[in-house]
Amino acid sequence: MLKRENGYTPEYYGNLEIFLKDKSLRIINEINIEDYLKYVVPSEMPGYGGIEGYKVQSVAARTYALSEILGGRFSKHGFNIDDTTQSQVYNERPTNDLCIKAIEETKGEVLTYDGKIIDAKYYSTSCGLGAAYDEVYQEVKNYNPKPYLDFNNYTDQNISEISSEENASKFFKDWTVKAIDSSSPYFRWKVSIDYSELNKAVSENIYNRYLKDPDNIKEKWFLNIYKKATLSEEGIGKIKDIYISKRSKSGVPQEMIIITDNKQYKIIGPSNIKFIITPKEFDIETISGLKLKNIKSLPSPFFIIDRIYGQTRIKSITIFGGGYGHGVGMSQYAAMNLANSGKTYQEILNYFYKNIKIQDINEAIKSSME
Repeated sequence: MLKRENGYTPEYYGNLEIFLKDKSLRIINEINIEDYLKYVVPSEMPGYGGIEGYKVQSVAARTYALSEILGGRFSKHGFNIDDTTQSQVYNERPTNDLCIKAIEETKGEVLTYDGKIIDAKYYSTSCGLGAAYDEVYQEVKNYNPKPYLDFNNYTDQNISEISSEENASKFFKDWTVKAIDSSSPYFRWKVSIDYSELNKAVSENIYNRYLKDPDNIKEKWFLNIYKKATLSEEGIGKIKDIYISKRSKSGVPQEMIIITDNKQYKIIGPSNIKFIITPKEFDIETISGLKLKNIKSLPSPFFIIDRIYGQTRIKSITIFGGGYGHGVGMSQYAAMNLANSGKTYQEILNYFYKNIKIQDINEAIKSSME
């Protein structure tokens, strides 16, 4: 019997296609998109936001699924959408009557920008700020190709950017700041890493990242000029210092410098930075007082590195961060809180996605295919 890790035994509408692929059993569920949502929406969002919260998630999830299908990301594998966070979590929890009602009352509604179906990204909890698409996803340089996914300020403060290290440090170390989703246990968190743990993690992780993305792992050549690095499995030597040298508007690290006893390296891109400084397992202290044990990844790319020095090198670091997830698009925790404050699902969707329209799916598909 198929069971999820949480013990739930999933049920499936539609048809199941089962076959062998690369010596593994592959199961593809052929299903109507509205029935698909009945097991995506409750898997992605708790019922805390009531019917309006479920409506928000229904429209966002329907839009995201359609953008995946039209984009053909998984077409070479013979399916349209993955059932994990690679796409959207599907059939992780049972459906319910309120969820089904929300899906039916928003039937066929999707989000468009300039007549095209949008990439309706969403995530669990913000740090108080939302990032523009190109701050986190950097396949395109120098401009944001998805302007509906833009910088957002969810706090009660007038914050236009925190790109400087001083402003970012002040923001992420402030556990009293109020935002739409500041009641989330992941709104603020911190991780302490001693020197031996840090040195081990960086030495192991940087080589793995170098194999995957060699163009964005660089070493200092002359003055402030960097060239493509040459790394070996032995690592990079003993770390003397490590710091973020460039941040985006919302505080996401864009470049990190690592100084060792023989070289200086520059790491480019938030996913590379986050991966390289993450130990294999660590503990997180959250704003709620809850301590999470044996975590395998930093909760978000929104963080600062606070350093403590010994006589000749760094002694330890504390990573102060906020939020859970990539931070682009809609914060689900904030959306539920807005729903509970009396906002309609249309108002909430327009709050997170800039200059969008809610359109019928058939009309939107026709426009997107033109």
